Amino acid sequence: MAYDIIVLAGQSNAEGTGLGNGPMFEENERILQLYDPQDNGFEESANGEMLLKVKRPWHFLIAPAKERRKDGHVYGNFALWFAKRYIDSGLLKKNRKILIVNAAVGGTGFKKRHWGRGDVLSDRLYEMTDVATSAKGSKIVAFLWHQGEHDAFENEGSDSELYEEYYQNLLSFFTDVQNKYSAYSFPIIAGGFVDEYVKNNPGCLAVFRATQAVSQTLKKVAVVSGEGLQSNNQAVGNGDDAHFCREALYELGQRYFEKYRQMTNT
Repeated sequence: MAYDIIVLAGQSNAEGTGLGNGPMFEENERILQLYDPQDNGFEESANGEMLLKVKRPWHFLIAPAKERRKDGHVYGNFALWFAKRYIDSGLLKKNRKILIVNAAVGGTGFKKRHWGRGDVLSDRLYEMTDVATSAKGSKIVAFLWHQGEHDAFENEGSDSELYEEYYQNLLSFFTDVQNKYSAYSFPIIAGGFVDEYVKNNPGCLAVFRATQAVSQTLKKVAVVSGEGLQSNNQAVGNGDDAHFCREALYELGQRYFEKYRQMTNT
């Protein structure tokens, strides 16, 4: 089977965290996902340090793409709505399927060395993408990134220091992605944050400005805004101001796709 590959990377808003009312994604036989079935997340070590559970060796699976199910909840995911729009717009040719490389892990970032060069999640991302592209006739069509809440929250320096650090990290990461997969022509699209989280974490402004600056430095990189979209807290009153609610993730998927159409003239 040949795939049109959508690479999804970043932290929890890329994993899918939307609660409340809004469209529920219906499974589609033409939309698959490649994922790591081990229990991603964090666990506390003997000395109280929170360690990422993701470990080698990898064991990747391909299965129908679906919304994330955890702790009795079903969470919305913007990449699924992006994939649906891709099909509805007639971009998926006959006898092909979409394969979402689902490489996002909540609570991760550059500051704790998850996504930098040689770090575990970037290495895993490349191996997952290599597996996906090994299918004959397959191609990467989009790289969707949503991350930065972690780095904004963990910031201990000035806004200018945070801006520069995030800019350099993201620039290096996106450059590596483009260089490694230069055989394919695809846009990289990043997303902004929930308004409520920005209000409560001013470091988000520096991270978002840095992301915009990277999009102006590199070709085929763009950013969509999260402005006007509600958090889970605003939707269901659970105190979670960091994550887009279900309806907001649906809208975010539309924004990513519209940016994709602009960048690819499709």
